[in-house]
Amino acid sequence: MATSAPSEACRIAVCDWLTANGINPDDALEDFFPTCIDQPDGTTVIRYRAVVRDDTGEPLWDDDEVRSEYREVPLLVGPPDNWPA
Repeated sequence: MATSAPSEACRIAVCDWLTANGINPDDALEDFFPTCIDQPDGTTVIRYRAVVRDDTGEPLWDDDEVRSEYREVPLLVGPPDNWPA
């Protein structure tokens, strides 16, 4: 089944939301949508897959694929109204 890309308005809202939560949108990989996860202590974190960069800020590569890792940050600002389902 083919999936469609989010609308431009939705993409901008998500980028603004990531930024408000201390995440650089350029670091969040598009093929793994950020997820809000409730923690046992009552807090919520955002889990996302991020580009791994070297000391100069350049992405690191493994063969022909950018290196990535999962990261979690505290949820500071709730997701936008047009949050993708």
